[in-house]
Amino acid sequence: LAQLFNTTLRLDCRFLMDHGMMDYSLLLGVCKSPPDSDPACSRLFAWQKEFGGVLASNPRTLYYLGIIDILQEYNLKKMMEHAYKTSLTSLSGKDPSHVSACQAAVYARRFSAFLTAKVADS
Repeated sequence: LAQLFNTTLRLDCRFLMDHGMMDYSLLLGVCKSPPDSDPACSRLFAWQKEFGGVLASNPRTLYYLGIIDILQEYNLKKMMEHAYKTSLTSLSGKDPSHVSACQAAVYARRFSAFLTAKVADS
């Protein structure tokens, strides 16, 4: 399951990066079904069994994951924001590599690495 998550995340981030998008987030939804509900049909594909969700270790809990807020392009405004925030961060003696406004490729790598470490590897 972790490998499927990592692969899907990598492909989604690549798509967003190729379109110059940055500043997106991961939304996690949790659905708990009542104890008397019917199990999903076993003939369906894995992603269809749980209606697009991921079954938790508790068979009555589903997780739904999605990338949201995908409409921010790395444009001139964001380039100026990056330059400004990087300058301020550097002047205060902090690491400027964590500035939120950054190129789409940098954002995709940072987003993917964080989620892989915090979600998939745990």
